[in-house]
Amino acid sequence: METGPHPGSPRPGGAPAAPQGPHPGRPAFGRGDLRPVRARPWLDLTSAEPAVPRDERRTAAGKSPAAPPLTEAELRLARLVCEGAGNQEAAARLFLSVKTVEARLTRIHQKLGVRSRARLAAALRHS
Repeated sequence: METGPHPGSPRPGGAPAAPQGPHPGRPAFGRGDLRPVRARPWLDLTSAEPAVPRDERRTAAGKSPAAPPLTEAELRLARLVCEGAGNQEAAARLFLSVKTVEARLTRIHQKLGVRSRARLAAALRHS
């Protein structure tokens, strides 16, 4: 068998040719193919489990351990919502779009580890 640049032919030095993928001239590499190209450190990183499972990354209060404080804009919105304003009313009073209000409320809920407006109000009262 000749050695040459054609797909599937052996490479000089006896190394086998890379498996061919769906696109001609491009090798098909899957996760199991990382060992032959000496990518052991990458393989170790991709197969390792996280040090702390995702569920256990929250503290007993439900907050992330290093939750950043609310920004002034988030605090203004949170106070309006706790006073009973709906998303549309809060958007109008703060000169924002409803989508922006929704996005900020999502961030506020994540930062404080709450899932409802009632819990948000309780969290603000305790802070």
